[in-house]
Amino acid sequence: MTNRPDRPLRPSRRRTRCGRAALGAGLALAGTAYGMGTALGQPVPEPATAPADGGVRAYDVAGYDVRVTYDPEASRLEGDAEVAVRATADLARFDLDLALTARSVDIDGKPARSFSRSGDGGVTVVPEEAIEEGRTFTVRVRYDGDPGRSNPSWARGEDGGVITVLAPVGTWFPGNGDPDDTADFRLAATVPDGWTVVSGGRDRPVRRHGGRSTFDWRSTKPLPAKDALFGVGKWDVERTRLADGTPLTTVYAAGRKAEFEKYADQQREIMSFLSSEFGPYPNDTLVSYLLDSVSEEVPNLAVQGGVIFPNAENEAYFDATVVAHELTHQWYGSLVREKEQRNLCLSECFASYAQWMWPEFGAGEDLDAKYRQEIEEHRTDDGFWQQRLSEGRGVYDKGPVMLHALRRQIGEAAFAEVLREWPARYGGTAPEWAELEKLVQEVSGQNLKGFFDAWVRGDRAPADAYLRSRS
Repeated sequence: MTNRPDRPLRPSRRRTRCGRAALGAGLALAGTAYGMGTALGQPVPEPATAPADGGVRAYDVAGYDVRVTYDPEASRLEGDAEVAVRATADLARFDLDLALTARSVDIDGKPARSFSRSGDGGVTVVPEEAIEEGRTFTVRVRYDGDPGRSNPSWARGEDGGVITVLAPVGTWFPGNGDPDDTADFRLAATVPDGWTVVSGGRDRPVRRHGGRSTFDWRSTKPLPAKDALFGVGKWDVERTRLADGTPLTTVYAAGRKAEFEKYADQQREIMSFLSSEFGPYPNDTLVSYLLDSVSEEVPNLAVQGGVIFPNAENEAYFDATVVAHELTHQWYGSLVREKEQRNLCLSECFASYAQWMWPEFGAGEDLDAKYRQEIEEHRTDDGFWQQRLSEGRGVYDKGPVMLHALRRQIGEAAFAEVLREWPARYGGTAPEWAELEKLVQEVSGQNLKGFFDAWVRGDRAPADAYLRSRS
């Protein structure tokens, strides 16, 4: 995610979500994936964590088949979802995350004995007979409601369009909020003619019937439920390819394509650059939303195979470095995940440093000079050095400075190897920060305990040996 600064955007940026975790000086974002509250409106309940024995979430989801009908003017959604599941323990009951109203629940085509609102805001389902460990079964849930009610992550534009931004699992379909539980995802969404639905993955031909249109999207790789996108608008949609041949779907706010095309062109260039730095793009498709008229409180966002820029018209918060930030999360944040808040730097620090790297590559910016300027600017700023690299502004402000110091410490070749080796070695996992320190020392052949103690665990300006080093 990219961080929205208090002052005009410097040559850098977050996933502009800038950040995935911060908006401005202190905006905490909603999302079960990161366990954060939200400053965008009322708190969004987070599904309870399963007990140590697996409890009521002792299952793995193999696939979601979600069919919804959505009325943008009324903000009303009717859904019919089938969730293919394998029990990982005996289940006398189980929970699904769903904030809307469940009208019926079937298991393998037969009504459940009962279903009710659970204490954490989801749905507790009691099967007619206990489900044995290892059994595969299908849960069908019919439901309806207003997904945007007291839910700022259901981000509506002025025209009634909507895009899900860090939406907690259960906002618009029933699922399992565990980010480690990845599954295939299919969406068939019906909206009034004139509206367009864009999700992630690949789409099939639109079906039109009786003044309505049905859009069919399917994931190309298993994904966590939190990364399933739902976007509806009166948009212009462009289909092109990245330099490596990956299909790219670019969504433009209505009437803004000519204005926003420059960012789409830069996006393709940035993706080529990032692939050269981090390794091959890890997904089969990419969807990018360049929107306007969404609340300025809504952050930019990256999910597996997708990036969302809700306010691309606002150049105070948005430029090419912000695009670089969010796209970096395809490697640092989606391919390699940070499951715990304490490891936030594994995604946000690197995405923020990409906001340095792109101007260096694209415009020849001298990053050593930029680094020296940052050090001098903050030399006596205790607040800057006390920032933690696991929360708030620290990952966006102090994080990229730390990474450039590391680059100077271990040298260009070793730093470049670390950037590529981390996604290659840990793709599909959620490692701890300590693993990164081990990798850097392995690649560089240096003992860097003092460096990381000073920069990552310290609360004051590092000693000159770690500020001025130049390998």
